[in-house]
Amino acid sequence: MVSTKWGQIAVALLFVLLFTTGCGGANPQPGAVFAGPMEPGTAGDNASIEGGELEFTIAENGEGIATLTYALGGSTCIPKEGVVMEGGDRSSTVEATQPFPIQGGSFEVDMGDIILKGKFNSPTEASGTMEVSITSVDSILGSFTCDYGTLNWSAQMK
Repeated sequence: MVSTKWGQIAVALLFVLLFTTGCGGANPQPGAVFAGPMEPGTAGDNASIEGGELEFTIAENGEGIATLTYALGGSTCIPKEGVVMEGGDRSSTVEATQPFPIQGGSFEVDMGDIILKGKFNSPTEASGTMEVSITSVDSILGSFTCDYGTLNWSAQMK
């Protein structure tokens, strides 16, 4: 009987651990602001970024991302053989007319050239990736794409 009792306790503890450590996503606090660094992840085809910063605000109803600000620095792109473009920093703030939805603790913000994917690991922490592939038109080079690859990011609630 002792082994059965301990077996039941072990199974109960296992269920508690499963339901408190990352099954599904966590829900962030409505109106919360998250911020953190971005670091190089997967390399792009013809470009690179040294890193950046990310900040986003949860909508007042808690169901989406209301605003997103990012700053990318230390970029290098080789749009055509023999042409190197360096130092282009890029930053932007996006205010959604309809918040980008958070479903099951995960979200995706597709801005065309930049795609932000993330998951709330807890109500105060999130992490994910940012894919950056920017198409430009230049009077000399014509149309070209700088594929910067993917940045990994993590953010804490402020």
